[in-house]
Amino acid sequence: MIPKSLREQSGITAGEVEISVEGLLSVLKVRRLTSSSNWTVFSCYPGVGRSSTTTRSGSYGLAINAEHVLVDTSAALALAQRENPFHRAARARLLSCRRGMSGHAAVELLSVLTRLPPPQRLSPAAALRLEVTNFPDSRFLSATDTADLLQEFVQAGLAGGALYDGLVGAAAREHKLPLITCDRRAEPTYRVLGVTYELLLPHGGAT
Repeated sequence: MIPKSLREQSGITAGEVEISVEGLLSVLKVRRLTSSSNWTVFSCYPGVGRSSTTTRSGSYGLAINAEHVLVDTSAALALAQRENPFHRAARARLLSCRRGMSGHAAVELLSVLTRLPPPQRLSPAAALRLEVTNFPDSRFLSATDTADLLQEFVQAGLAGGALYDGLVGAAAREHKLPLITCDRRAEPTYRVLGVTYELLLPHGGAT
């Protein structure tokens, strides 16, 4: 039986998912019963699989001094998709951290999850639940900084899709938080903007 408070917080409805608790981090493994595709939601809620204590903080019960990191879309998908080649590396790096989407990546992730070919495609509501449960500590650009970025991007020579990578990287830079990525193509953009980032490697490891 899933506690009512947990169902409401996760947006879970009857018959939608099958849930089991995994490991010391009280990881919730969620399998959609209406799809052959498997998605995983990681949320270390106090009181699920462990007793909550005053040394825990936040909606997923991490240590008060847990590292706060942001992710781009590539790293978010790596954590949520068990078949993703970066899944093991994403688990190892992110499960002990406070996690959030970095700026524009929050919209990108919803776009990807809702346009995948069936049966992997999620409804907008299910995609949002997956995002806010996995990445509840997202950070966004301020209006002032967004306006100032246009000139900076031009001076940096960013073009095409790199402009969107720039928005993602700039949000992490503004909030002085490390950005976790699996996307080598975005690396030059993050580097030229002075973003503190970490590139995960397939099947474990990081650079």
